[in-house]
Amino acid sequence: MSQFKDFYLNKTPNPLGLYLKDMWNFTDWEFDHTHDFIQWMFPLDIKSMHSELAPVINIDELSEMLDDKQVINNLLRSLYFAENNWGFDVRHKRIDRLRPLSFRLFHEQNWPVINHHNYIRISRVLYCLKLFHQNREAQELMNYLENNLYSIYENVVGRETLDSWRLAYDQESLLANAS
Repeated sequence: MSQFKDFYLNKTPNPLGLYLKDMWNFTDWEFDHTHDFIQWMFPLDIKSMHSELAPVINIDELSEMLDDKQVINNLLRSLYFAENNWGFDVRHKRIDRLRPLSFRLFHEQNWPVINHHNYIRISRVLYCLKLFHQNREAQELMNYLENNLYSIYENVVGRETLDSWRLAYDQESLLANAS
């Protein structure tokens, strides 16, 4: 079993000493102000420009993780957690959870400003979902971003941000054929 799969199954911490379950318990403030966890929560097959400690998943690790239902469940739990923190009320067909009492919609949050780092995180999430063959969830999130976020908050989100989300969603991974 790979070290990264062990992390994603909450069996071992990342180099910062955090388990995935620790990240799921971040407060809104921790989620927004901690800048080296998102790469572990949503791994990619390309090197992060923002964190030297970020994992780069390879074909063997991805194949092993795709075969594990608990890994996929944990990825979907991470997606739900991130969407809650961003104030996104995405209706996923496969994620059946109640929003927390502290849930606040996007426009009620403090972070929505032009060029916010969360916009880059959203691109990472879209790419990760596609990498892990979670195409339905990626499509549901992309539809939400286009129809419920950008269409209403175009001046805050910006066209460049929408284009980066579309690029992340449409980009073909180097590991796309892993199974």
